[in-house]
Amino acid sequence: MAALAYDDVKDSAEWKSLSKKFRVNLKKKITNWLKIHSIYLLKDHFKKRKPNNGDFIHGTIDLKIGKMISPRWIKQAGNQYPQHLMVRAIGIGFILNSPEIMNYIAMVIEEIYKTGHYFYADGMWNEGTWSYHNYMWGNMDTVVRMLQPYRVPKGKESKVLDFALNGTSLVERYKNETDLIWKNQPKMKFPNGVAIYLHDGNGGAPVKTSVPQKNIEMHDYGLYTLNYGDDENSTQLSFHNCLLSSGGFGHHHTDNLNIIYWSKNQALIDEPGHPGSNYRYYNMGAAAHNIPLIEYKGREQYKTGRWARTSLLAYDDGTNSQKIVQYILGSSPTAKERMVRIQKRGNFLVAIDKKNSYIFDFAMLLGGHKHRFLQFSTKDEEVSQQTNAILNATGMKDDYFPMAFKSNLSTKWLPNGNLAKAKFAKANQDTVFTWTGKKSQNKLKTFIKGLKGQIIYNSFYPRIVVQRFMNSKDKDKFLGRRLDLYRAVSPGTPTLFAKIYESISKGQGDAIKKVTWLEVVPKNSFATAVKVELNNGRVDYIYISSDYVSRKVESLIFKGKAAIYSKTSDNKEAFSYVFGNAEIRTASNHLIIAGSKPVVARILKIHRVPISNDEFNGFDLATDKISNEAIGGELYIFNGDGSGNAYRINKVEKLTNGCRIYTEQAPAIDLIKGGVRRAFFPRVKIAGTPKAAYQNSKFIAKSNTIKELMAYNKVFYFWDKNVKITANKSQKEAQKLVKDSFGRWFMKKGPGEIKLSFAGEGYNLKNLSIKGYWRHNYKLKILASNDDENYQEVISGSFNKGKVGFFINNSKEKFKYYKIIINSTSFVEINLLKLTF
Repeated sequence: MAALAYDDVKDSAEWKSLSKKFRVNLKKKITNWLKIHSIYLLKDHFKKRKPNNGDFIHGTIDLKIGKMISPRWIKQAGNQYPQHLMVRAIGIGFILNSPEIMNYIAMVIEEIYKTGHYFYADGMWNEGTWSYHNYMWGNMDTVVRMLQPYRVPKGKESKVLDFALNGTSLVERYKNETDLIWKNQPKMKFPNGVAIYLHDGNGGAPVKTSVPQKNIEMHDYGLYTLNYGDDENSTQLSFHNCLLSSGGFGHHHTDNLNIIYWSKNQALIDEPGHPGSNYRYYNMGAAAHNIPLIEYKGREQYKTGRWARTSLLAYDDGTNSQKIVQYILGSSPTAKERMVRIQKRGNFLVAIDKKNSYIFDFAMLLGGHKHRFLQFSTKDEEVSQQTNAILNATGMKDDYFPMAFKSNLSTKWLPNGNLAKAKFAKANQDTVFTWTGKKSQNKLKTFIKGLKGQIIYNSFYPRIVVQRFMNSKDKDKFLGRRLDLYRAVSPGTPTLFAKIYESISKGQGDAIKKVTWLEVVPKNSFATAVKVELNNGRVDYIYISSDYVSRKVESLIFKGKAAIYSKTSDNKEAFSYVFGNAEIRTASNHLIIAGSKPVVARILKIHRVPISNDEFNGFDLATDKISNEAIGGELYIFNGDGSGNAYRINKVEKLTNGCRIYTEQAPAIDLIKGGVRRAFFPRVKIAGTPKAAYQNSKFIAKSNTIKELMAYNKVFYFWDKNVKITANKSQKEAQKLVKDSFGRWFMKKGPGEIKLSFAGEGYNLKNLSIKGYWRHNYKLKILASNDDENYQEVISGSFNKGKVGFFINNSKEKFKYYKIIINSTSFVEINLLKLTF
């Protein structure tokens, strides 16, 4: 405001008289005050810090004009204030025509965009919240565009920057970084278009999108989704496992291994709410998330910036099974002083038919004195409940969120410190809870595995509806339901919690007929099997364990950590599935399916380059056992402390001393003596030798029902696909074959090609219609040939985001082979392909 006021009067003749009156050059004094104040505000938010492995209290660097920044310092932006200050300072810089301010702003931009200290490797802003991510990126982009036309006078250039503000294209300079930051935002949605609320994000208003739903993969930030379907009624299970957890302060929540289960056009397993209410600290703590939880004596849960040692242990996006089975397993043992030895969570998504699926959710816990498994009902409406458990009233206190009392908690849901209307049931036996929405009549059915010493606490929680879209007077009006599986343990007692979730829409019958939790022989605390009987006659057996011991389950023998066997109503095999080193046999030892052992290798070298670069991202490994069959799978990286993540494999190349893996994502670490250093936020050294591992799933479909479902769900995620049209097929038949073969295409960063082969009578390709979705332009060419060697260009064109292009081949020649070549600097989604002959 002061700068705007100054701008209105800076040319006024009154300055002379006022300066004479106060006996000072008043204009110069105010000008200097504005300049000094702007620079001070910027500098005040940057603090020099030395490395302290794992301590992430808010603080960044001191950017002193004329002094180069040491790359050894930890550089972390604790919040989004720098970009707010730059937006304000740049106006003053223009008004005062101050090269000093403009140079300083350019230095801050360079620091934020170029050092990797402020964003995760996948482009997520360090606060881990989409709202703040958008604030940061939007304001930074505005400042960059405003700064671009400014020209620093000769002799006033910055001594720190390696460029001068003299017309340098800053938009191009930061294009790679902004591409990475921007590309994730459009897809980080629930199926109805609302942004997934992570940490302090509040979701926002629904934004309809016609882009088909696909799995979200934030490999470094730690967000993955399992998706089934392609509209707002589809199923989406988000699985969040962030590297940092704060447990009460900052914007990082204690939500490691948290899930949100979306189905029937709403979040059926949801979180209570988000800050901005009276329950700020409660919402940020562990007790307000759908997580497996280990409590221990003497905890310091509210320290900020905890290094959570999270790792993605297994991930299957359903490519091999065409979405019949998807699987994810993550770990988060958190800080070592928390006495957590094992803290893992896994989820299977298993398709039932074209629109329905179910979830198998389990947690393996070891350490501490209490084990818990939390689950919250939807925020969208009141929920009634049915259960086969005998519930008894209790005055249970939830002692896990003492900081919540700083938030002026309502006594409506926490009278006298006790959970509202809390009841409990001993859950040594299998239990079923059904929650039904009052308005939607959607049902969530939860089948809970019986466990010795397990208690189910059933209570209410304050359901915080997004504040900005409702009357603030109503923010404490509604109470939601909460299930808390609870087990008192000694530090050496393991716990395996397990559930099945089924979503049922209004008027729809149950798809699951019966769920039976089975004994495994020999017994093991971290091994179990569940028998899911469906009303369509299919029966699924799902098996999990933590080892490779063979175990008998009814008439089957399972070995490995994750496997599924399904049979039809006439007792024939429907499909079989294993992940990694697992197998399924009959009781007579006949092999049904077998996976392969993980390939574990030493990392020789790490390659990392910006987006749109001719070089590549990837790893050189000391093994020759990874082949082209790994393309499309995940390469898992495990650091010396157990933390790690995974990268999608785009290409495998043999080397004299091993192999080179080209990855879709940029590696987040650099090799250093004694371990690794993270090259992106949070910048931390991790001691110990890192290792790379490759493992994948295997799926065999036997029944026609499953094969038909696979064909319906068929989605390709990678380049170089082939369709061969044989004999003298008609226009309609050829079109159907192409549609059935490809369905919906998700094309990765190019170039790449699709090949169409027409055997028999020639075809004249007259028309091709493509509809693409993404931010950048892309180019398309069609080449034709009669011998599969001497191709000639017949069609070409350039396209914009979301634009439909029609290409006409006017030649009269009839070709047998066509190549469709797409080249793009970023991800391209194609959801419509139409051929006319």
